[in-house]
Amino acid sequence: MKAVILSNGNVENIEFLRSYIESSDIFICADGGGNYAKSLGIKPDILIGDFDSIKEEILNYFQHLGTEIIRYPREKNYVDTQLAVDRAIELSADKIILLGATGNRLDHTLANINMLYYIYKKGVTAEIVDEHNRLMLLKGENFLRGQMGDTVSFIPFFGDVKKIVLKGFYYPLDGVTLTKDTSLGISNVFTEDVGYVDSGDDFVLAIFSYGQ
Repeated sequence: MKAVILSNGNVENIEFLRSYIESSDIFICADGGGNYAKSLGIKPDILIGDFDSIKEEILNYFQHLGTEIIRYPREKNYVDTQLAVDRAIELSADKIILLGATGNRLDHTLANINMLYYIYKKGVTAEIVDEHNRLMLLKGENFLRGQMGDTVSFIPFFGDVKKIVLKGFYYPLDGVTLTKDTSLGISNVFTEDVGYVDSGDDFVLAIFSYGQ
C-alpha cells in the first residue's frame, strides 16, 4: 500500500502534487499540509498534528467532509511529519512518499531526510519528492530508474561508503571509497534508463535533480 504524506514545507506549484496524491492508496496531511490539499480540492483520508499551521476553517471543512482528525498537543516529542509516518506504517503502508518535506526551515528539511532512515528501519521504502528533487536512501544493491541525461548525486549518509559500485552512469565507480568529506558523488548522469548502485553494507543518499 502506498501512502502519500503532505507536509507544510515550501511548494512552488501545488499542481505538481496532484498526480502523487491521486495515485496513492492513502493520503495523509501533516498539519499545514491540509492547506495545500484544500487548494487542490482533494480530501485527505487523515489529518494529523498539533494544528498550529493549518487554517482553522480548513480543519473544520475537512472534518465536516469526514476526514479522520488526529490531534496532538503542541508540546510533543515528534514533529507532525513523523506522526504522519507512524500512522501510515500502522496502516501497513509499504511505500511512503513525502511531499512538502523540504523548504525554508532547514531544521525540518534535515529531520525529514533523516526520517528516511527511520522509515527504512521499519522495512518500508520511502522517497522525499519536491519540484526539483527526489531523494531516497539506499543500502546494498539497487537498480535506479531514470532517463538518459538525468542528474543524480550520491552522498554518504552516515560515514564513508566503502567500495561503492556505479554502473550506467557517466562517471562509473568500481570499488571506490566515497568519503563523507568529499563531493566526488555529486552530479553524476544517467547514460542508460536504469543505473546500478551497490553500496555494500553502507548507506548512501541518492538525490535526483530536475530542471536545474
